[in-house]
Amino acid sequence: MLNCRATCLALLLCLAGCADVHWERAFYEGQRNTAEQCRLARNPTAPPCPALPGYGQYERERARAMGAAASDAARPVEAPQR
Repeated sequence: MLNCRATCLALLLCLAGCADVHWERAFYEGQRNTAEQCRLARNPTAPPCPALPGYGQYERERARAMGAAASDAARPVEAPQR
């Protein structure tokens, strides 16, 4: 018989696979939140905290840096019509 921990872990893994969260965006927003907390709690004599743009601007800059070919590859491919 599976114990409670193993059952909970299996359930968590199954639910995590079904989540509709873009992990790259969540990671970026976490970094952005950390930078915001740094700005709020910063000592005036400390070095400045990083200023991170919003995720939309970040994605545009990232696509521009990778070039047009990479941004075209990131678009979803449409199914051919029959």
